[in-house]
Amino acid sequence: GKPALIEFYAPWCGHCKKLEPEWNEAATRLKGQVKLGKVDATVETALASRFKVQGYPTIKVFDYGEGKTDSRARDFEGSRDANAIIAYANQLLEKADI
Repeated sequence: GKPALIEFYAPWCGHCKKLEPEWNEAATRLKGQVKLGKVDATVETALASRFKVQGYPTIKVFDYGEGKTDSRARDFEGSRDANAIIAYANQLLEKADI
């Protein structure tokens, strides 16, 4: 399995709207290496509460390999621009050594 970054967002959230073009650019540039996904937390409420999403956007990091459980998901703490997201994803890949 490959590492993944999942953004939990709300349609009305201004910070989410600002993140969107950065997120899309990062997703395009990381295609086939690291999966970037988006979840509308106002629709997927059960999923959002399962991952203890409290504010928007919340970006969760899922590592590769065995034991990819919910509890291993952690928050992405980096800055929310494409280059920072890509740099972080590349670090995940190096650690994954796929």
